Formats: sequence, C-alpha cells, structure tokens
Amino acid sequence: LEYKPNVTLLKHLLNIGFSRVTQGTIATSNTFPVPKDALGIIKSFDSAAIEMEGSGVSYTAWRSNIPLMIIRAISNNIDADGVDLGTPLDALSI
Repeated sequence: LEYKPNVTLLKHLLNIGFSRVTQGTIATSNTFPVPKDALGIIKSFDSAAIEMEGSGVSYTAWRSNIPLMIIRAISNNIDADGVDLGTPLDALSI
C-alpha cells in the first residue's frame, strides 16, 4: 500500500527549515535489516529510508480519515546489499 502525506502538513514542515532533512518515500519492512528477497522490491520504489513502525500507523490514520505524515529520525545505515552498518557517530548532530 502507498500512503501520501497530507499536503498542508508537508508544506508546514518544509517551511520550518531544519538542516539535514530529506524528503522522500519511506518504505516499511517488518524486520530490520530488510530480508534479502524484499530488498530489491523496496529499492524499486527509490525510498529515502526504510523503517518498521509507520505502516500500521498510516493504515489506521487512512482508515479513520486522519491527516498524517511520518517523520523519522534514522539511526542505522544499511549498505547497497541491505547489511546493517550501525549508527554513524554524527547521528545526533543537528
């Protein structure tokens, strides 16, 4: 399934001007790192990030007609093969 962000919420967030913010598609997997057989599918969506919790929240908001936008702080990096590289040392710097 694909959930689109609420346009009003997105415009507001983009006007705030945080540094180190990336706008893009967020893919969801129920495991991390992503299973090798699913990594290719997720890559095909050109996702900016992969996370584990947003799908259930998005589905509930969609079913209830509640505006929603997922904002994630990414802690771990993965390489092109989906191997968890851990958390970079500057992950908490703004």
